[in-house]
Amino acid sequence: MGKRIKTKIIDYGYDGEGVGKTDGKIYFVNGAMVGEEVEVECYQENSKFGRARLVNIINQSNLRQSAPCPYYGECGGCCYQHTSYQNELAIKKILFSRQLKKLGYQKESRVIPSPIQYHYRNKIKLFIKGGHMGLKKRKSNDLIEIQQCLICKEQINEAIPKINLFIKQNSECFSHVIISYIGDRGNIVLYKTCSKTIDYQNLISSLAEKFNICEVYKSQTSIVYKKAVRKETLAIKYHIHANSFHQVNERVMLELYNKVLDLLTGKNILNCYSGGGLLSGLLCQNGKFVTAIELGQKEHKEAEQLKALNDFKFMKNIQGDCGKILDQLDDNFDTIIVDPPRAGMDDLMVKNLKNKDFKRLIYISCDSATLIRDIQRLKLKIGDVYMFDMFPRTGEYECLVILDK
Repeated sequence: MGKRIKTKIIDYGYDGEGVGKTDGKIYFVNGAMVGEEVEVECYQENSKFGRARLVNIINQSNLRQSAPCPYYGECGGCCYQHTSYQNELAIKKILFSRQLKKLGYQKESRVIPSPIQYHYRNKIKLFIKGGHMGLKKRKSNDLIEIQQCLICKEQINEAIPKINLFIKQNSECFSHVIISYIGDRGNIVLYKTCSKTIDYQNLISSLAEKFNICEVYKSQTSIVYKKAVRKETLAIKYHIHANSFHQVNERVMLELYNKVLDLLTGKNILNCYSGGGLLSGLLCQNGKFVTAIELGQKEHKEAEQLKALNDFKFMKNIQGDCGKILDQLDDNFDTIIVDPPRAGMDDLMVKNLKNKDFKRLIYISCDSATLIRDIQRLKLKIGDVYMFDMFPRTGEYECLVILDK
């Protein structure tokens, strides 16, 4: 048991946690809201700040509401279910604006909300330990066993109890499972920790109607049960593979990609960190000449399949490191799009972008901190800024920034 204190919540932290100040020390409190006086229990503390659990609300905010999820507060995923979606967006906008001020950007970002706040997520990773399957508790590696996740699609929630039953019978053989559902069919990928042959028949019988099933052992994927999965988005045809990366909120993804199309300058486009090729295909469909660079071999192969399936003659996919490939390209691009992983761009990529001749850079990011860091290094003029709420009820969001030379 940590020490208990009372504190007044005066601000919000990066992930929407309440920020209180008592005896000159800052405390971060998950689930606490500005204006509330709360009693908290400290679980981590140093000379400058502490982290604490909410124990009791002495004076409650009128913006507080009951969270619909039975695991909320214990699970480490969502952090805004205790307030309205409108208030969640307002908090996220404030937090993003603070980040932008580090660049000297004073204008307001444009916020694009998600049309649905629950049952939007098309993918979830569940951990397996000691016969239990679930999500990690907040700030911990301990698991909380779940039977559903309210932000996931209904088809995923229908599958979780059936997979849970299977795991209890084979818990010593698996470390985690990834469940996805895109279009009208899903994938279940089970990650094995031993070479033991597993009998999947009961799992196939209960889930094969809606899901493909495969196992991964020592980075090798084996098909347990499969039907071909093909999807069409804005008239782009592509295959869904078991380990494919896709944006988890398809409705907001379409808003984001349509905005990219609106913001393009010129016809010669470079798409860096291009993944499986969906955005590249949408660009080609709109009459652009697209060069796409992707490091992952699997994603590059998917992009090549998408190119062939749609007969995109003006789409060139290159497999390799974006910074190195960029240095080798002689083309002068009108617009360059970058959508790097959470860690942002490395030094080589930043250096070669600064040396490249282009009219506009569109930077897409799921981490505002690395976005701000990279923009500071690029030293380009900032145009409009957008915040797409790709991950409602969580502390995350997608950013889009226009940078012009």
